[in-house]
Amino acid sequence: MTPLDQDRLQAAERELRHRLDRCGSWFQRLQFSYKRSVIRQSALLSYVSPSGTVVDVGCGTGIVSCLLALALPGKRVVGLDIDRRRIDWCSRLARGIPNVTFLHADIQNYIFPPIQEAICLDVLHHLPPSAQDRLVFSIAANLSSGGRFILFEVDKNPHQRWKYWMSLLADYVFYPFQEKANFWRSDALLDLFRRAGLEPETVQPLSSPIVAPILYVGRRVTAEDA
Repeated sequence: MTPLDQDRLQAAERELRHRLDRCGSWFQRLQFSYKRSVIRQSALLSYVSPSGTVVDVGCGTGIVSCLLALALPGKRVVGLDIDRRRIDWCSRLARGIPNVTFLHADIQNYIFPPIQEAICLDVLHHLPPSAQDRLVFSIAANLSSGGRFILFEVDKNPHQRWKYWMSLLADYVFYPFQEKANFWRSDALLDLFRRAGLEPETVQPLSSPIVAPILYVGRRVTAEDA
């Protein structure tokens, strides 16, 4: 990230930390440190344009959506989640932030508008394999030319194999009634990107003490770009 991006992110983190202390749920507070670390390590702001619309697909606690909205006031941020209770948490946390909106929606059936970016953090593996394909194709089809799909997923074959099993355990503890975790190998996920018309731009393993996240960035390629 540029020094300006770093300054913006640090200011956004301070504001969000204040909001969490004032009105955040226990789960939002629990996730803040992890998601802040992921955003910093991945240099997320460098992949998001300062204007237009970014959709946070499966926004969960709203941490990423709120940080983006606070750091990029010229950006329209839309968070989607199927859990109405979490949407209520997100909306309460975001009260007074004018450029972020949270919608109760099933991402498997959501009709995406034209967007500049989509972010999907630790969500794709919750869907059945066929639904994962459909979601990636749907997002890719609605990205503007040069737009990005920014995906964070667990490494299925990390160097420290125990981190994969910790990822599975965490999934079943925090989401016991959801679809079992359907993780991808990196080569298969990159093949899905290409089939959906996304040119792989970044594959970056991230550091975490107990899990093995990877950042994938795919750029929308159109006939005009060829």
